[in-house]
Amino acid sequence: MSRTVEQADIAARSRATYAPFAGVALLSVQQWLFFSREWNDVGALQLGAWLVLAILALLFLMTGGMWFRSAQVRALANDETTERSRQVAIKAGFLSALVTALIVFAVSPFEPLSAQRAAHIICSLGLGIALVVFGIEERRHLG
Repeated sequence: MSRTVEQADIAARSRATYAPFAGVALLSVQQWLFFSREWNDVGALQLGAWLVLAILALLFLMTGGMWFRSAQVRALANDETTERSRQVAIKAGFLSALVTALIVFAVSPFEPLSAQRAAHIICSLGLGIALVVFGIEERRHLG
């Protein structure tokens, strides 16, 4: 086995391990930052931290991560199986975001939410679920 193939295998397995934890971390950060205190008490630093985390999660989902690996390792690690896993994860994230949006819509007459808070909840749940599903799918395929 060549060194590049071995590196791609190791990278793919580690990605399958940390993706679900990243999803849970995103949901945990959401819980800690935004639901443990009043929404109006959340400052620019917390909002900025969440925004950076959400953008990184989105980029990870769209590209498969491995930004600091060689192009050969990335190409080997992002094979057809990984592409299918990412598509399943993106579909799950999209579905969870839509369901969350419907719940926010149904609850808003009784518990009004600002647009910023509603968007935050929808994005966090969609990205968090997608990351967890991606890791589970990758683990299932990698064995």
